[in-house]
Amino acid sequence: MTSEMQPLFVLRADAAADRLANVERHAVEAGGALRELCVALPKSYEGSRRGRFPLLFVLDAEGLFGSAVEMSRLMSDTSENRECIVVGLPGLGGDGAAQAAGRLAAMIGGEILAWCREHYRVEEDEVALYGCNAAAGVVLQALLGGVEGIGRFIAGEHDLARASAVLRRFRDLPAKPGAGRKLSITATGRAGEVDWQEFGKALSKAAGGAAVSLRWQPGLGASTLAMPALLDGLRSLWGTGKNYGDNVVPMGKRAVSGLMELLSPVFRRLRRRPPTAFDPANRQLLRAEQMARNFEIFVSLPASYAPASLRRYPTLLVLDANIEFSTVAEAAARMAAAGEIAETLVIGIGTPRSEGPMEFAFRRFEEFSPPAPRGYAYGDDLGRVFRSLFAVRGQDARRRLGRAPEFFRFIVDDLLPLLQRQLPVDAGDLGLLGHSAGGTFVGYALYRPDSPFRRYFAVSPGVGISDSWLLNHTQRGDMTPRAGLAVLTLGSLERDNAFNRMAGIDRTEEWGRLLREQRPALDLRCECLEGETHSSVYPRAVALSLKAGYAVASAVPDTVSDTAIGCPVAA
Repeated sequence: MTSEMQPLFVLRADAAADRLANVERHAVEAGGALRELCVALPKSYEGSRRGRFPLLFVLDAEGLFGSAVEMSRLMSDTSENRECIVVGLPGLGGDGAAQAAGRLAAMIGGEILAWCREHYRVEEDEVALYGCNAAAGVVLQALLGGVEGIGRFIAGEHDLARASAVLRRFRDLPAKPGAGRKLSITATGRAGEVDWQEFGKALSKAAGGAAVSLRWQPGLGASTLAMPALLDGLRSLWGTGKNYGDNVVPMGKRAVSGLMELLSPVFRRLRRRPPTAFDPANRQLLRAEQMARNFEIFVSLPASYAPASLRRYPTLLVLDANIEFSTVAEAAARMAAAGEIAETLVIGIGTPRSEGPMEFAFRRFEEFSPPAPRGYAYGDDLGRVFRSLFAVRGQDARRRLGRAPEFFRFIVDDLLPLLQRQLPVDAGDLGLLGHSAGGTFVGYALYRPDSPFRRYFAVSPGVGISDSWLLNHTQRGDMTPRAGLAVLTLGSLERDNAFNRMAGIDRTEEWGRLLREQRPALDLRCECLEGETHSSVYPRAVALSLKAGYAVASAVPDTVSDTAIGCPVAA
């Protein structure tokens, strides 16, 4: 990284567009004024010249757009959801007044939708409007008012009394025809505030028989509801019924793995090499000489940051920044603005985007996996999956994997000293967050006697990676008796997912119990989040981790879910 690194902000919709791929910005005339739209296209949009895609409008997108794009793409990458076009509408959902909300809904379903149809290949009957909290009122207005052009609705609401007030305005009016319309609404708040079942029935009736899907999320607050509510809606409206990893499981068969390795020399000759040269024009790049590769670093500064200030902030390093950085940075900003957590400096570590998504996918396996024990030949199901995958690239997984020690040294020796010189990093309050294979690396760092981190957040960690390295080290008592915090999370639907079980994610709670026994000084929290998959669990796990790690003393704690299992969750 150059000595004059310039942080890249991603907390606003327009700035997020500078980091995320296939995002366009437009000024569109609607309602007598120019409206700024951020449009994120699906990965396969250009490759599918004639294909049409569902369209998702995101209201009040300033602090949500990056997360909405990341998570919708993640869910489609894992084949759980259909790909969709995401359109961010900054500053268009906050006015909850009935007339203003109605006019806004009509404008979106009219002029703005017409512009989108003119410029993009939008599927005719698959247009969705999403809004959370105050913007949920606009969504309900559009549904109950029968706005033309929009047939799918997603709402997140922490105040069901407010949603009920919108409903009351339409109860005595003739219902608009609602056949074929669908609403997904996710709510949180105080139990008993509104009769949940009766509310859903009344809402469906007032909407002319529209299908209503409801989900109650008691463990979330107003600032943390946005992404879980969106994913609930995407899964309900555009879910494919496919399971994460189904296409990879067959690669664990001996015959398939053997065939892939036999063809590996052919694949090697066909493989296109990614760019590896250091680009001095990219101020986010940092060269790891000992690994002979580059990393791309993203920075989100707290709202109160001032260049001349001596204030230092808790600092959270986020792995897989290519696909998940905005989700963490935007959640941290919303929660800090709500006074729920301390302001936090969020640093993302990713693979250079110029190397492409395929290189990112394979590098993360290499860099996050602990070194396999001597004698382990990657002969179990998960090991054969890795052997098959790397063989398709003309590589031997047994020689490529296990680079966690080098990646750890890059973070400790290169990245952190540079960040501490240039940014307001509190070196005594460092956290590390990772998902899936990244969660495995978080566990690896937890065992390092020279680890600089105080807080460890492992989301759906691959406990089975490198011959169950995490379990084996815990069982042997290879622990450093330091104090600190560790939060382990997984989704309940990961327990029965074939690939998740192959990767050992279903053993997260077992690993947590062993950690608790072997490291009593560690503040350990383990929670299984009900109804979540390997992908959809991420926003809820991030919110839970941020609250556990950075809650301010005056914040009112969220309700703890009753799905905590294995390791008790501290109140």
